[in-house]
Amino acid sequence: MKSLLAHILIAFVSLSFVMGEGNVPPERTMTRLERKLADIVIPVFECRDTPALDAFQLFVRQCLKSDPDGEYIRLAFDLNVLNNPDRKLADEKITISLKDMPAKDVLEYLLALLNLQTDFHESFILIRQTTG
Repeated sequence: MKSLLAHILIAFVSLSFVMGEGNVPPERTMTRLERKLADIVIPVFECRDTPALDAFQLFVRQCLKSDPDGEYIRLAFDLNVLNNPDRKLADEKITISLKDMPAKDVLEYLLALLNLQTDFHESFILIRQTTG
């Protein structure tokens, strides 16, 4: 019995070493564009029954207006988002009201309302369908 417990303990310690503490994935490095959106604060972002694509255009204009560098944020939409026959993004409406919030958080709220997600690249943000 003592030998069996020793083997179980060794297996547990070995598995813990392989899996890592808490099985937490390594932290991902933010892109330059993610850091920029985290630094831009949008004073007011408000949409009332606004078409989704118009809300994204408003987001880009608000980022440009609130960015001290005046950099244009480029959004790209995956064709599966735009051409999905079961869900017309152009027909979806958004109502949202946010104040004094980082642009990255505003974008995350928009995406959550539409069940979409992003891939940040160095020069643009790809908006795509949620996986999983």
